[in-house]
Amino acid sequence: MAYAHITEFDFGDDRDTVNYDALGARLFDLGQPGGALHHSAGFDDNGVFRMYEVWESRTQREQFVEEILEPLLVEGPADATHPYRPAREYGYELHSTFQ
Repeated sequence: MAYAHITEFDFGDDRDTVNYDALGARLFDLGQPGGALHHSAGFDDNGVFRMYEVWESRTQREQFVEEILEPLLVEGPADATHPYRPAREYGYELHSTFQ
């Protein structure tokens, strides 16, 4: 079943995405991960930077995090003065999707 995952960072007035951009460039070089259907990211009016992902399954997202994302995060942020740990993270199985 398709799975949605939301990750939120509290940036406030500082909208510098240096860490997201640096990690994104490294992930882009690796190609689209198996099971990833959609990724989008942006700021809301309250300065929350939100990433929204849709995966073919929760298991595929967990595998991506364990095998690809976590090893990259261990190396540390591009700039530790900017938010790089999520304030909130949650997910849910989707009842339906369309493209």
